[in-house]
Amino acid sequence: MALGKQPQLKKTPFVMIYDFVGLDAMTRRPTERLITYLFNWTWGGGPRGRPPTEDLVLFIGEPDDIADRSFGFLLPNRRRYGGRRTEVLRAARPPGGDVRGNLYRAWL
Repeated sequence: MALGKQPQLKKTPFVMIYDFVGLDAMTRRPTERLITYLFNWTWGGGPRGRPPTEDLVLFIGEPDDIADRSFGFLLPNRRRYGGRRTEVLRAARPPGGDVRGNLYRAWL
């Protein structure tokens, strides 16, 4: 977040790697829900979905792994945002295994 407010601090390209897009509150506590919403507001770039401050954002997983719902009230859809703002890297696979590692588990 500091790079977004002071881009002159960035001296080299900045890459961020995620395996999730957005946060969900785990309880019904108002403070947790507010903090989660504010974090998602920052992540999603507000209602207009401003681009991230990172030079490259990588998402490790499948496009369908990104929840198809909004970051929150008046915020963009997570899957659409992820498709526009991230480079999707397929999930790593064990040698000779499929995505879920079934062959790898059988080998063990």
